[in-house]
Amino acid sequence: MKPHFQRHQQQEQTGETRHKIEEGVREFETPEELLRYDASQAPLPPAIQSRLKESLAREPAKKRPWWRRLF
Repeated sequence: MKPHFQRHQQQEQTGETRHKIEEGVREFETPEELLRYDASQAPLPPAIQSRLKESLAREPAKKRPWWRRLF
């Protein structure tokens, strides 16, 4: 009797998992969209976040376009 119950329980869990996966299906037109979505869903670890901020702070400021400097 137990094996039948376990088999039924496993089938039920598999069905639930499949249902959850099907609900979460997303399609992206480009790989960049996929990466942006993934980045928005996964928080950065604090160590990487601080290193990224330091790195961006060291970047030189962008020059204004020539036409803005002219006018």
